[in-house]
Amino acid sequence: YKCAVFIDRKVAGERIGVATAFFVKLEEDNIAFFYLVTAAHVIKKTLVESDDKIVYLRFQYDDNKKRPPIRTNACDWKIHSDNSIDVAVLPFEDHPHFFHSAIPVDEPSEIEAARKLGRWKIDIGTDVFIVGLFTRHHGQGPNILPIVRTGAIARICNDKERFRTKDSGVIKGHLLEVHSIGGLSGSPVLACPMDIGRNPEQRMALQTAHIWIGLVSGHWSVDEDEDYNLGIAIMSSKESVVELIKNHPELIKMREEKKQANDQKNGATLDDADVRFQITKAPHKRDRIKIAIPTRGQFEGD
Repeated sequence: YKCAVFIDRKVAGERIGVATAFFVKLEEDNIAFFYLVTAAHVIKKTLVESDDKIVYLRFQYDDNKKRPPIRTNACDWKIHSDNSIDVAVLPFEDHPHFFHSAIPVDEPSEIEAARKLGRWKIDIGTDVFIVGLFTRHHGQGPNILPIVRTGAIARICNDKERFRTKDSGVIKGHLLEVHSIGGLSGSPVLACPMDIGRNPEQRMALQTAHIWIGLVSGHWSVDEDEDYNLGIAIMSSKESVVELIKNHPELIKMREEKKQANDQKNGATLDDADVRFQITKAPHKRDRIKIAIPTRGQFEGD
């Protein structure tokens, strides 16, 4: 619930709520990298329709103090190179007080191990819930109030299947029965598979898990009427988000630079002057080299 962020857009001088974003966290080499995720069509429409090409972000604050929205340039968001994948991400490292709410990109080890054993199966009919913006009521006062909508996976589509949408063009994804409405674009989708397990008293019990599986990309309305929809939403998969984060050249470069800066800060770089390796020619018939072994102090220092 706390991972949700509201996206505003300024049109004709007025800032209006249009969509949802959410935090995810990727860990590499014991370093955490944080990103905001939303639907690509939200960013594209901001570039075309907004007054200033700014994506305004409104967060959930625990202290209930009034704060202005955080401004991000729409051109700084990274959009998937495949136009049929409605996903965009933004590196977001400047506000650590929100990071505790980020969804891990990689599944927790216990969930991953259980799914390999056939537990927590996600299929047609699996319950889902989504967290996002309710355009008719954003919340009163400084804080935003997301809503939670529930439903189920209606159809799991193959990679070749495409859907024609009003805002996103022709995209691919899976179908959800969640009565999606405007403002939920970019909302995280979490599946709630159920399984039979044992409680601490070793008694059989019904158990459930909350597993992130994607984000809402759009919905179908009846005769283009926003107030009456078909109840079916299109979900872009989690895999498409992970692919964008892990493979985008600029994002890879940013992670590498942060790793190098972290190594230098922690003194983990190798200093040749301190090691003092000496290479000399040994007095033997065959050419050999003699490499001095560093002392314990030199080794621990490096």
